[in-house]
Amino acid sequence: MSSHAYLLITSADGDGISKVLQHIGRRYVDYINKTYRRLGTLWEGRHKGRLIDDEHYLLTCYRYIELNPVTAAMVEKPEEYPWSSYHYNTVGKPDAIVTTHKCYMKLASEFEINGIRRCFSIIYLAMKYENVWPLIRSCVKAVLRRR
Repeated sequence: MSSHAYLLITSADGDGISKVLQHIGRRYVDYINKTYRRLGTLWEGRHKGRLIDDEHYLLTCYRYIELNPVTAAMVEKPEEYPWSSYHYNTVGKPDAIVTTHKCYMKLASEFEINGIRRCFSIIYLAMKYENVWPLIRSCVKAVLRRR
């Protein structure tokens, strides 16, 4: 995104995310200010965070974040946006800063994860589909039947 970023972060402790974002913010502002010989802040305000305590909501957030460049008309397809976890989650493209979330892994065993990734790519295409869980379940069942 040109004016903001979405991060889906899981923390082991209560204030870990705030500390990480504070550190990144300070380092980035220092870098920009030194590089462009400027002073002051870059940020309009503090980061906004939401607790995701439900796997339905987690997968909805994945979809929202990874389809946002399409919704914003920056690209036509999510795979065209280079700074996205879409590539990791749907085709398994290695990414040093992306890890598989435990809720994602609960959908299938490691052996079946490629089938699950194919399902997710189908689900992402169904942007207007309100209740994704029946679609996810049917995809997972189809993958399991192929075993």
